[in-house]
Amino acid sequence: MRSKPSLAVAVATAAAAATAAVLPVGAVGSDGPDGVDVPMRLTDPGAPAWVSAADVRAAATAARVPKHTVVVSHLNNPRQLDRVAGGAIIIAEAGRGGKQCSGSGRRAICVGTTGSVSRIGYPGRSSHERPNRVARGFVSAAGKDGTFAVGSDGASEGPYGQVYVAMTYAPPDVLPEGLPKRQLGKLIRVGKNGEKSIQANIARFEQRNDADGEGVESNPYAALATRGRVLVADAAGDTVVQVPNGTDNVSLFAAIPDDDPMSDPVPTSLTRDDKGRFYVGLLGGEGGGERATGMVLRYSKEGRLQKSWGGFSSVTGVAVGPAGALYVSELFGGCTDDQCLPGQVVKVGRDGDREAVKVPFPSGIVVDDQSRVFVAAWSIASRDGAFGIPHSSGQVWRFRM
Repeated sequence: MRSKPSLAVAVATAAAAATAAVLPVGAVGSDGPDGVDVPMRLTDPGAPAWVSAADVRAAATAARVPKHTVVVSHLNNPRQLDRVAGGAIIIAEAGRGGKQCSGSGRRAICVGTTGSVSRIGYPGRSSHERPNRVARGFVSAAGKDGTFAVGSDGASEGPYGQVYVAMTYAPPDVLPEGLPKRQLGKLIRVGKNGEKSIQANIARFEQRNDADGEGVESNPYAALATRGRVLVADAAGDTVVQVPNGTDNVSLFAAIPDDDPMSDPVPTSLTRDDKGRFYVGLLGGEGGGERATGMVLRYSKEGRLQKSWGGFSSVTGVAVGPAGALYVSELFGGCTDDQCLPGQVVKVGRDGDREAVKVPFPSGIVVDDQSRVFVAAWSIASRDGAFGIPHSSGQVWRFRM
């Protein structure tokens, strides 16, 4: 049986499922003293052994990163970025969990309503800003230290200023009473004044259709709003679905091709280019060589597969620059040994040449008209940081490649 990477599939399975994974060497999280280990909840089953927070801090001091500006910091697990008209950037924050916990020790899961959406009005000239949250109160689940949260993982702004949020799914009965369980597995519409409403039930579409034919699993993870519809990447359903604006009708845009007999594709990211073509990032494995099974697929407006790029690792963000270059975030990419702080951004030129820079645990990524790169760094960290590393709160970086 093939293994599906447990990328925020559900609160319950993250806490106790037999397929729950531990962090790979060099990627363990802790916000406590040296030697305290916290489990990772976003890797595939079979990931290797635990490592101490002290080891990760040592790797961090040796990591090479590009010359960059921290646009905004103190974010809570920043995930998808969306660049909108006028150049503003929308940030999906998965939150930092909450005070209601289940499980014990490093297997504990804490839930609350700390998920949010932030907006940066002038990212091209901003520096070290604090989050400007335009929507709050989304369900969030995380470790006790607030790392590796799941919840409001995707957000995109539509042409009329409304924001659409993709919410992860978990069976409602596994969450404590008092939480807004109806958010789970939904596409949520946020109006200009911050009011929230359910736009569509993404998880129900998967339950009724099982488009990939591999059993019912749903985890809405990224959204992309356009003038006529909203696309949603269902990471567990291995699909991209579409919801026409102003309706709750969910239909299939694309079922992701599945050519690897050992793992599922897991769509995690969405973007489009200036010709209206859509790009889908597929998580793939972690590490290089044979495990670099992550891909980027390009689709026509009608959902026809046109082109693919392979050889990526743990893809969590994709963007297209003004000159046609492809930019890909690799959450655990760039490591060739155990003494490595995971994460890199890869640029693929129109001629196919690739270059990469180190970015710790990157996720959502956008590129502006001046080819400046904006990426969610420390995307697995809360406002309090991770691993005890200074200045490691969730951030958005700006740099050039």
